Order: sequence, then structure tokens, then C-alpha cells
Amino acid sequence: MSLVHALLAVPHARVARCAANAVRRMSCRASAATTTCSSLVQADWLHGHLSDEDLIILDATQRLDREQNTASPDAEAFLACRIPGAKYVDVGGRLSEPGLRNARGDLLHNMRPAAGALAAELASLLGVRAEAVHLVLYSSRHVMWATRLWWLLHSSGFPGRVSILDGGVQAWRARGYATESGPPPAEPEGREGPPSGGPSPRLRWRDGAFVGKEAVLRSVGNADVALIDSLKPESYSGARPSRYGRRGHIASAVNVPYARVVDPASGLFLGPREIRSAFVAAGLRPNEDARRWLLY
Repeated sequence: MSLVHALLAVPHARVARCAANAVRRMSCRASAATTTCSSLVQADWLHGHLSDEDLIILDATQRLDREQNTASPDAEAFLACRIPGAKYVDVGGRLSEPGLRNARGDLLHNMRPAAGALAAELASLLGVRAEAVHLVLYSSRHVMWATRLWWLLHSSGFPGRVSILDGGVQAWRARGYATESGPPPAEPEGREGPPSGGPSPRLRWRDGAFVGKEAVLRSVGNADVALIDSLKPESYSGARPSRYGRRGHIASAVNVPYARVVDPASGLFLGPREIRSAFVAAGLRPNEDARRWLLY
């Protein structure tokens, strides 16, 4: 399934934890210097843990072609400005399944990779035992590339800790912390890093983490399912042309725009109350709604 515009499905209780009740895991700002939050970390926390031996920082920045709806690696952005020690990961290329087509023969972009292919790429990229690391993910432009990778790892059973840097490079620079540019330097002398030589992690897609077209069709108008469209209101309403094909949204879907959970000026995720209100405005009540939630 496409992680950009095809559907992700998870049981409601898990959605509530990841979306509005991520809340507890997303609201780490009050104790940013000491938090061990595993889903979202702040720039201050990361700066204070750069020397941690289990820490690996991954830059997931991609360049999006809005005409073709394709992603390509943005190595230029990585070489121009990155957090010290970060490695680059090509989420749209090496962590996507290429060449898949629908029944009409249309090429499908940004598709979920096979679990084995994801495991092999991670082993090659990290060079460490997955359970021994804490990955911190960011993207320079749009947080969706970091959150895409977070969801891939979260839903495939990746055994290590995985966090997203709240606000990405923008938040890092706003705090006045140094950045790197040019080719990545060699590992600093005296730092051994995480234990190496581990096998590829054994990954398996969690049941219900992704759904296909037939499951979506069964969900339309189903009182036990809430279809949630995360695109901007003008795309949801059909007021402007869509690069996803036809204008508008899937029948019976409600709109919770992704922009409603992120501060447009800082790039930081909003607080628990604001995130919850975005869902409530669409008729959804985290932790109370018994329906299954399907998001796209």
C-alpha cells in the first residue's frame, strides 16, 4: 500500500495512542532535557544525548514531485545541512516497493516494501543489532517522511526504540545547535558506537496495519468503521485538482487535515489538547469511539 495516500488501518485503541493519546508520548516538552519519551523527542533532548552509544540519527528527507506524485532522494538537502552524525535513508526509494501496478495498469507510487526487504535494508544501513539501538528520525522539509519511516518500523515489529525529532532540523537550528554540511565525516575517534555485526531484524507486518482496496470498499458507510482523510480541506472537498487522481475524498470519510496537528510556524507537533480537538471537530472522540479507524 502507498504510505502517502493509500490507507493505513489500525484498531481504534492503537490509533488513539498514536494520534491523540500519543498525547502522553508527544507531550514531552515540559521535561525536554530529561525525557525518555520513545515516540517524540525534542531538540534539547537530542542535543544532550548525541554521544549516547546506542543513538543513530536518520535523515529521511525526500523531494516530492507534485505533478507525478513521486518521491526521490534529497541528498542535496542532506549534504547542505544536517544534524551532526546523521545518516541518510532513502525512504521513497530503497524503503518502498517499486514497479507495482493496479488492475488498470497504472503505476503505484510509494508502496510499502516487503518486510524482508525492509529488514535487509535496515541491516545494511545500520550495521548493528536492531534491538541495541535508539533511532531518531527527522526530515528537513515535511515531517511526513519521518513519520512514514516511523510507521514502517512501528508496524513491522522493529525491536529497537524509534523516535521522531519534533520540528526536525528547523527546531534544531532554532535552538542554536550546530549543523554539519558536506560529505559525512568519519566516526569520531574514541566512540565505538552500538555493537555491530548483528543479523537482519526479523520483521513481520502487524495484522491490520495496512489494508487494501477491498477492505476500504467494505468500510464505506459502515457504522463500525471511521474513514479518516488526512489531506488538506481543499483536497478533501475537491475544490482543487488532485494529484491522486479524482478530486474529493472516499465516500463517508471525514477530514482531519494533517496540518491541524502541526504548528505551521515552528514545525512542532501541537499539544495533546489541540490534537484531540482536531479529531473531535471531525466527530471523532479518541479513547471513547468504539469504531475501527482507517486513515489515509
